[in-house]
Amino acid sequence: MAERMGQMIVDRCGWTDVTVQWVAHDQARLVPHSRSWWIGITVGISVQMWADQTLDDGTYGDPSARSQQLWTADHDAVFAAARHLREQVEQPGKVVPEWRTAVDRAEEITARAQPVPGSWDYRAVRGILAVTPAGLAHRERVPVRAVTTASLLEHLHRGPSTVCALADELGLSSSSGTGPAADEWTWLIRPWPSEPPAANGDNQTRGIGRGLTDPAVLVCTDWAALAVQTAEQPLDGPEA
Repeated sequence: MAERMGQMIVDRCGWTDVTVQWVAHDQARLVPHSRSWWIGITVGISVQMWADQTLDDGTYGDPSARSQQLWTADHDAVFAAARHLREQVEQPGKVVPEWRTAVDRAEEITARAQPVPGSWDYRAVRGILAVTPAGLAHRERVPVRAVTTASLLEHLHRGPSTVCALADELGLSSSSGTGPAADEWTWLIRPWPSEPPAANGDNQTRGIGRGLTDPAVLVCTDWAALAVQTAEQPLDGPEA
């Protein structure tokens, strides 16, 4: 059973460099040809997975040191979690799973609430709306698209501190954070000079909090929540 699930993961993820190793009826391992890491699978009513790197002598280390688990019967969530585990064990703290998907989802929402693409306001709201579902997907071990609007709004309404906590869980605040997600987070938490006006808006049009020096994540989290609410309305407006 576990070996069959392992092969499904390998096939669905397109991993030509990974071998499925049988352990027991309900347990298997996914091991790359490089043997630098492995993913363990236990299959019962739902699926449990965890990842760890191998030791220098080629033997397996204690997975409790780098354990990430998922309990679900949803195959799409299993495949997404497997990709996430591989990314994390190969580049811990540096890769945000499905970041492009998170940005695309944020773009869809922001475009309906902020009509000026390329503005400071647009980038701030879109960035917050990318980091938040990416962090929730990481926390809940689900695909970005599976994060519900209700969950997204709940966490945005908790304020900037919650957005910052989700970014921390993604490793975006660490010195090792690199890549597009880390770059976007750096922009969201940087202070802005009050003068000249062009610098206050990063040489872009700025309406929200114009003149404030606070980071965008502090100024625009409420606006991000409003954007989600706006995007939920029918295009012709709420029903009377």
